[in-house]
Amino acid sequence: MANKKIYRWIALGAAVLALLALIMAFVPTVSLNIGTETKKFSAFSVAFGGIITTESGATLKFTFNFVGFIAIILFVPGFILAIVAAAKSEGKKAISIVSAVFLILSAILMFLLLNLSSLKVSFGGHSETAKLLSDDAKAAYNVKTMAGSVLYGVMALLSGVASIVSAVFNKN
Repeated sequence: MANKKIYRWIALGAAVLALLALIMAFVPTVSLNIGTETKKFSAFSVAFGGIITTESGATLKFTFNFVGFIAIILFVPGFILAIVAAAKSEGKKAISIVSAVFLILSAILMFLLLNLSSLKVSFGGHSETAKLLSDDAKAAYNVKTMAGSVLYGVMALLSGVASIVSAVFNKN
C-alpha cells in the first residue's frame, strides 16, 4: 500500500530538483580578470549577453547565446509542468513525461553553453569576437570556468529523470 502513492513523492522531488536547477542558474558560471578586478558571471549573463565593462572607449561584452536562451526557454515549461505534476492528482503520467523532455533538453543545452559563448571587444569602429574558451580569451582575460551551468545541467537532468520515474510508477 505504501508504494501506491510513491509517484507523488517522486514528482515532488522532481519539482524540488527543478527549483534547485533554477537557483543554480544564478551561481557563477565563468570568471574574467579585467584589469585588477575579477568579475563572475551567471549562466543568465552568459546566455543573454550584455556589456561586461567599458574602459577607455573599449567595450567588452558577452554576445547573445541562442543555445543558452533556448535552454532557459525550455526550462520554464518543464519547471511549471513539474510543479503541476506534483500537485495534480489525475493525468500526471503525460504531464510528467512532457516535463521530463523539456528539462532534459534544457540540461543538455546548458552543458553546451560555455563552449558556444563568445566575447566581443569593440574599440572605436572596430570589433573582434572570440570564443569564450579560446586560447586568446583565456590569455587576455584569464577566463576560468565555474560550476554554475554544470550544476544547473545536473539538477535539470536529475529532475527530468525523476519525472520519468514518477510517470513509470504512476498507474493512472
